[in-house]
Amino acid sequence: MQQQRLIHLTQESLTLLENSPQKFQKIHLEKNEMPFSAINKKQQDIGNDFHTIVKQLLMGLPVSSLLSNYPHLRHWVEGLKKAVPDIFTPASSDELKECEYPCTLMMEGHLLSVVYDLLIASPEKAEIVEWTTSKMPAKPKFIRDNWQTRLYLYVLAEQGDYKPEEISMTYWFVQSEGLPQSFKFTYNTVQHKKTKSHLLQLVGQLNNWLLGWQAGTDFPPSIQQKPLQEFPASTHTLVANSTEPSQEYFIPNLDEIEEVTISH
Repeated sequence: MQQQRLIHLTQESLTLLENSPQKFQKIHLEKNEMPFSAINKKQQDIGNDFHTIVKQLLMGLPVSSLLSNYPHLRHWVEGLKKAVPDIFTPASSDELKECEYPCTLMMEGHLLSVVYDLLIASPEKAEIVEWTTSKMPAKPKFIRDNWQTRLYLYVLAEQGDYKPEEISMTYWFVQSEGLPQSFKFTYNTVQHKKTKSHLLQLVGQLNNWLLGWQAGTDFPPSIQQKPLQEFPASTHTLVANSTEPSQEYFIPNLDEIEEVTISH
């Protein structure tokens, strides 16, 4: 009997597995690269450049030469520093503040893997901070249901140091006319149990498909007739609870929405 292979499951691979299993098979099992549009490649490169600059700032490394060549990145960095200066202050004596902090968790023979842009942890609470060059979505549901949100919160809660109610996650959307826009989620036990159930179901299905694939059967085609999770644009600061979003959110004219996938 062929041994089951261990797969590193990130938010991207979970999204792909849930929406298009055959694409997951081609990318993660057969190592075939999928076509990548020039627009998406440019967006990804911009996101990577921005993350590199913020990381160097947090590490106390010089970035002036980089920012001089990329005015739009300089605008986003300056906006982030104005909007949330606490990110760039040193950690206190009883606080952990780590940039690009990795966490992993075994589940059903596979490795759930996350990397937090910034983890701020004190004895009482922990906050995940993510910055993105994607535009802010019109509805909190787009972010709340994204695998990045669910997986990042779940893995941190499963590490055992904090209860779900002591954990939060804040997104900072730097691509805006003024200061970056924020979106904060507070976690809770109910949401944690739902995410665990969903993960166990999805990873269990993956193991079944792997057995079939090893016997020569392809993964099934797309399951859900919807695009992979995308973040459309908006211009308002929203703060949402992870289980009960308010009805007061601003929803822009759909004709004015530019669809941008969440990126680093």
